[in-house]
Amino acid sequence: MILKRAGLITLFSLLTLTVLWSDFLLGAELFFYKPYKGTLHYDLTIHTHALLDTGLPEQYGKIVRDHEDIMKLSQRVEETEEGLLDIATTVDKINPVPPSRGFGPPGVVYKREEIEGNTQHIKINLLGKVEKAQVLPHIASQYFWSNGQDGPFLDFYNIMILLNPRFPLDLLEPGDSWESESEIELGLADPLPLAGLMVIRYELEMTVQQKIKYTLLDFVEKKGYRCARISFEAEFKTDGVMYSSGNGRYVVGIGESSGEFCFAPQEGILVSASMTHNTNEKISRDGQIRTSLTPREVIVLYAYDQTTVPLPWRSERIVSLELVEAPASE
Repeated sequence: MILKRAGLITLFSLLTLTVLWSDFLLGAELFFYKPYKGTLHYDLTIHTHALLDTGLPEQYGKIVRDHEDIMKLSQRVEETEEGLLDIATTVDKINPVPPSRGFGPPGVVYKREEIEGNTQHIKINLLGKVEKAQVLPHIASQYFWSNGQDGPFLDFYNIMILLNPRFPLDLLEPGDSWESESEIELGLADPLPLAGLMVIRYELEMTVQQKIKYTLLDFVEKKGYRCARISFEAEFKTDGVMYSSGNGRYVVGIGESSGEFCFAPQEGILVSASMTHNTNEKISRDGQIRTSLTPREVIVLYAYDQTTVPLPWRSERIVSLELVEAPASE
């Protein structure tokens, strides 16, 4: 541990010297993430507009789902024993939504409000490459959404691992562009027990392939930080399944994102991110499938030997992440 920590400190020293020397000679900089002593606080907003096109006549065949998620997050960025940085993000608060059309037995699925207090872990190297992602199981629960099991869900995880730009091991100045390709295997973070008594067991098998092009636009002042404004365009593929209580929810999708980051190079932290995120997904299920007709009428189907017909969903998400203006350090 001591050797790894010393190695990381030495690397930081070399990178800092490189930055100072390059600033003096060229005005170019080397970008990298740093551990942070205190807690950072962010507001995350995701507006979703999703459309299911069943191929039936217009008045019957198109199902629209609009959804809004507003979260207050707290984040700690700490060095790990592996010499990586652990971005530990806790959901402090989430906006309520109308009750779901369906209902489930207690202890089988997560309710929306039960995401509060839980923490996900994204481990990156100093240049922002995701080395390990342990995400929250709550988002894939059917009761996270306002309309039961309708609409896209697993793509949220793709957004969460897009929120930190990746940098080259090279000096950068306005006008420079670079590319990043990655294949990330996602796992689940350990959730808090419900009422201090039990944990709902979920399993996630998910792969996200990303190809991203970045461009350093300029430098701006934001939230009291000198920030590099970085645009990006991303293409991605998603293939995953979430298992819970004998149910499988499957997704295969492709899509693209574009937007901007504001990164504070001196502090090594993200100040803001904004993006438009478009996906085309095919979603299917198996296991016990509950569908509510009315609050008192429920249909329960079983499809353990095969999945349902994949439903083609198109969705657009508008994403905004902002560092809270209040002092972030403790």
